[in-house]
Amino acid sequence: MSADNETKGALGGAFWIDLFGPAVAINPPGASSDPGRDTATGWLEFGTTGTDLIYQSYQLPHGYIEGQLLGFEPHLHWHKKTSASGTVAWSMRYRWTNPGSVWSGWSSPIAGIAMGLAHDDTAEKSAVTTFGYLSLPDAKISALILCEISRLGDSDSYAADAVLTDADAHVLVNQVGSVQTYTKYHHSLQYQ
Repeated sequence: MSADNETKGALGGAFWIDLFGPAVAINPPGASSDPGRDTATGWLEFGTTGTDLIYQSYQLPHGYIEGQLLGFEPHLHWHKKTSASGTVAWSMRYRWTNPGSVWSGWSSPIAGIAMGLAHDDTAEKSAVTTFGYLSLPDAKISALILCEISRLGDSDSYAADAVLTDADAHVLVNQVGSVQTYTKYHHSLQYQ
């Protein structure tokens, strides 16, 4: 049976990987809207007034399934600093480009969606918030994605800092890498 490595994959099918963007490595110094920083861990602390924001960039890996409409899902790992009740309003917008192309404009803001890992109003209990799958039509390997991640402190009901520990993305891939540097090599593979 023959299969194209674009859809079948050298490892027998598509699988997910994580692209990591450790939150301790992101801080726009001097910006009026930059989050605070925990002095013990370096994690970013998003405050209760105004809008605190950061920028996170990603590059699609060489195993990315080109043309996949549901292949890139950014999300946040975070926790409450105190056990106070209330919800945290996370938001994100993004822009992207393929190598050698012009950057897109900014998307409309996307409201964060709490995943099954809720904080339950417990200090330091890990929670996950997703922004769903991003629309990246015609994205190729090595495409660049810039995300603006913000806490809308004036719009939520939690009256303490929200601590961001990691911003990463699930990415759907079907092979470990690519044969070419900036293009994905397509050929038929024979599977026994």
